[in-house]
Amino acid sequence: MKRKLIHRTDENISYLQIMGFIVIIAGIIYLFIRQLFSNLSSEVIAIDFFTIMLGIIFAFPDLLKDANNGLSTMRIVVFMVINVFCLLALKLGWEAKNFKDIGVDQYWTGIIAFVFGAKATQSFFESKLAVATTQAETTLLNNSAGTGGAAAAAGAADANDGCGGPPGKPTEDSELPVSKGGVA
Repeated sequence: MKRKLIHRTDENISYLQIMGFIVIIAGIIYLFIRQLFSNLSSEVIAIDFFTIMLGIIFAFPDLLKDANNGLSTMRIVVFMVINVFCLLALKLGWEAKNFKDIGVDQYWTGIIAFVFGAKATQSFFESKLAVATTQAETTLLNNSAGTGGAAAAAGAADANDGCGGPPGKPTEDSELPVSKGGVA
Protein backbone atom coordinates (compact mmCIF):
# COMPACT_ATOMS: atom_id res chain seq x y z
CA MET A 1 0.00 0.00 0.00
CA LYS A 2 1.47 3.34 -1.05
CA ARG A 3 0.95 6.37 1.11
CA LYS A 4 1.55 9.90 -0.09
CA LEU A 5 3.62 12.25 2.02
CA ILE A 6 1.59 15.26 0.95
CA HIS A 7 -2.14 14.89 0.41
CA ARG A 8 -3.34 17.50 -2.06
CA THR A 9 -6.00 17.72 -4.69
CA ASP A 10 -3.44 18.85 -7.22
CA GLU A 11 -0.32 16.75 -7.67
CA ASN A 12 2.12 19.68 -7.62
CA ILE A 13 4.00 20.79 -4.54
CA SER A 14 5.32 24.31 -4.13
CA TYR A 15 8.93 25.43 -4.27
CA LEU A 16 8.79 26.31 -0.58
CA GLN A 17 7.79 22.73 0.24
CA ILE A 18 10.70 21.41 -1.81
CA MET A 19 13.02 23.81 0.00
CA GLY A 20 11.57 22.62 3.31
CA PHE A 21 12.41 18.99 2.48
CA ILE A 22 15.91 20.07 1.43
CA VAL A 23 16.39 21.92 4.74
CA ILE A 24 15.21 18.89 6.72
CA ILE A 25 17.54 16.51 4.86
CA ALA A 26 20.45 18.97 5.09
CA GLY A 27 19.93 19.31 8.85
CA ILE A 28 19.91 15.56 9.39
CA ILE A 29 22.97 15.03 7.17
CA TYR A 30 24.80 17.83 9.01
CA LEU A 31 24.12 16.09 12.34
CA PHE A 32 25.54 12.80 11.05
CA ILE A 33 28.64 14.42 9.53
CA ARG A 34 29.25 16.52 12.62
CA GLN A 35 28.92 13.43 14.84
CA LEU A 36 31.39 11.46 12.70
CA PHE A 37 34.13 14.11 12.56
CA SER A 38 33.77 15.93 15.87
CA ASN A 39 31.85 16.00 19.09
CA LEU A 40 28.36 17.48 19.05
CA SER A 41 27.95 20.47 21.32
CA SER A 42 24.68 21.68 22.78
CA GLU A 43 24.77 24.81 20.62
CA VAL A 44 25.05 22.78 17.42
CA ILE A 45 22.20 20.50 18.48
CA ALA A 46 19.91 23.42 19.35
CA ILE A 47 20.61 25.31 16.12
CA ASP A 48 20.20 22.18 14.01
CA PHE A 49 16.94 21.34 15.78
CA PHE A 50 15.59 24.80 14.96
CA THR A 51 16.73 24.42 11.34
CA ILE A 52 14.95 21.07 10.99
CA MET A 53 11.76 22.47 12.58
CA LEU A 54 11.88 25.42 10.18
CA GLY A 55 12.16 22.94 7.31
CA ILE A 56 9.15 21.03 8.65
CA ILE A 57 7.03 24.19 8.58
CA PHE A 58 8.05 24.93 5.00
CA ALA A 59 7.52 21.33 3.93
CA PHE A 60 4.15 20.97 5.67
CA PRO A 61 2.53 24.44 5.70
CA ASP A 62 -0.86 22.93 6.57
CA LEU A 63 0.39 22.47 10.15
CA LEU A 64 -0.15 26.19 10.75
CA LYS A 65 -3.49 26.49 8.94
CA ASP A 66 -6.89 26.50 10.60
CA ALA A 67 -10.16 24.98 9.44
CA ASN A 68 -10.77 27.89 7.04
CA ASN A 69 -7.40 27.22 5.35
CA GLY A 70 -5.91 30.47 6.65
CA LEU A 71 -2.82 30.89 8.80
CA SER A 72 -3.63 30.57 12.48
CA THR A 73 -1.78 33.04 14.67
CA MET A 74 -2.37 30.90 17.73
CA ARG A 75 -0.87 27.86 16.02
CA ILE A 76 2.20 29.89 15.11
CA VAL A 77 2.55 31.10 18.70
CA VAL A 78 2.13 27.60 20.15
CA PHE A 79 4.63 26.20 17.64
CA MET A 80 7.21 28.84 18.52
CA VAL A 81 6.72 28.43 22.29
CA ILE A 82 7.25 24.69 21.92
CA ASN A 83 10.33 25.34 19.78
CA VAL A 84 11.81 27.71 22.36
CA PHE A 85 11.16 25.20 25.12
CA CYS A 86 12.79 22.42 23.10
CA LEU A 87 15.76 24.64 22.17
CA LEU A 88 16.35 25.51 25.82
CA ALA A 89 15.95 21.90 26.90
CA LEU A 90 18.42 20.71 24.24
CA LYS A 91 20.93 23.48 24.91
CA LEU A 92 20.88 23.14 28.68
CA GLY A 93 20.31 19.42 28.91
CA TRP A 94 22.66 18.04 26.28
CA GLU A 95 25.58 17.77 28.67
CA ALA A 96 23.58 17.61 31.91
CA LYS A 97 23.32 14.44 33.93
CA ASN A 98 20.00 15.20 35.72
CA PHE A 99 17.28 17.86 36.01
CA LYS A 100 19.09 19.74 38.78
CA ASP A 101 22.03 20.34 36.43
CA ILE A 102 19.69 21.92 33.92
CA GLY A 103 18.50 24.38 36.54
CA VAL A 104 14.82 23.72 36.03
CA ASP A 105 13.13 23.60 39.42
CA GLN A 106 9.80 22.10 40.41
CA TYR A 107 7.96 24.74 38.38
CA TRP A 108 9.05 23.27 35.05
CA THR A 109 5.61 21.69 34.72
CA GLY A 110 4.24 25.22 34.44
CA ILE A 111 6.01 25.56 31.09
CA ILE A 112 4.38 22.39 29.79
CA ALA A 113 1.01 23.43 31.26
CA PHE A 114 1.34 26.76 29.44
CA VAL A 115 1.91 24.97 26.13
CA PHE A 116 -1.07 22.66 26.65
CA GLY A 117 -3.19 25.61 27.78
CA ALA A 118 -2.21 27.55 24.68
CA LYS A 119 -3.17 24.59 22.51
CA ALA A 120 -6.51 24.26 24.30
CA THR A 121 -7.13 28.00 23.84
CA GLN A 122 -6.27 27.73 20.17
CA SER A 123 -8.65 24.81 19.67
CA PHE A 124 -11.41 26.55 21.61
CA PHE A 125 -11.26 29.76 19.60
CA GLU A 126 -10.93 27.96 16.28
CA SER A 127 -14.06 25.95 17.08
CA LYS A 128 -15.88 29.16 18.12
CA LEU A 129 -14.86 30.80 14.85
CA ALA A 130 -16.01 27.75 12.92
CA VAL A 131 -19.42 27.91 14.64
CA ALA A 132 -19.67 31.65 13.99
CA THR A 133 -18.73 31.12 10.35
CA THR A 134 -21.30 28.34 10.01
CA GLN A 135 -23.99 30.52 11.57
CA ALA A 136 -23.05 33.42 9.30
CA GLU A 137 -23.23 31.14 6.24
CA THR A 138 -26.63 29.84 7.40
CA THR A 139 -27.89 33.40 7.83
CA LEU A 140 -26.56 34.32 4.39
CA LEU A 141 -28.26 31.28 2.85
CA ASN A 142 -31.49 32.15 4.62
CA ASN A 143 -31.24 35.72 3.37
CA SER A 144 -30.72 34.63 -0.21
CA ALA A 145 -33.52 32.06 0.00
CA GLY A 146 -35.97 34.63 1.35
CA THR A 147 -36.61 33.00 4.72
CA GLY A 148 -36.13 35.64 7.34
CA GLY A 149 -34.01 37.85 5.11
CA ALA A 150 -35.54 41.16 6.07
CA ALA A 151 -35.24 40.54 9.79
CA ALA A 152 -31.69 39.22 9.54
CA ALA A 153 -30.60 42.07 7.28
CA ALA A 154 -32.12 44.60 9.65
CA GLY A 155 -30.13 43.07 12.50
CA ALA A 156 -33.07 41.79 14.49
CA ALA A 157 -32.21 40.08 17.76
CA ASP A 158 -34.56 37.18 17.22
CA ALA A 159 -35.05 35.02 14.14
CA ASN A 160 -38.46 36.25 12.99
CA ASP A 161 -39.59 36.21 9.41
CA GLY A 162 -40.93 39.78 9.65
CA CYS A 163 -44.41 38.68 10.69
CA GLY A 164 -43.61 37.91 14.32
CA GLY A 165 -43.26 34.17 13.84
CA PRO A 166 -40.29 31.94 13.18
CA PRO A 167 -39.14 31.69 9.59
CA GLY A 168 -40.90 29.03 7.61
CA LYS A 169 -39.78 26.80 4.81
CA PRO A 170 -41.37 27.25 1.41
CA THR A 171 -43.67 24.45 0.50
CA GLU A 172 -42.79 22.16 -2.35
CA ASP A 173 -46.33 22.21 -3.70
CA SER A 174 -45.86 23.68 -7.16
CA GLU A 175 -49.57 24.40 -7.58
CA LEU A 176 -49.76 26.70 -4.54
CA PRO A 177 -49.56 30.37 -5.57
CA VAL A 178 -46.53 32.38 -4.45
CA SER A 179 -48.80 34.73 -2.43
CA LYS A 180 -49.83 31.74 -0.28
CA GLY A 181 -46.23 30.50 0.28
CA GLY A 182 -45.62 28.45 -2.86
CA VAL A 183 -42.28 28.21 -4.60
CA ALA A 184 -41.80 30.60 -7.50
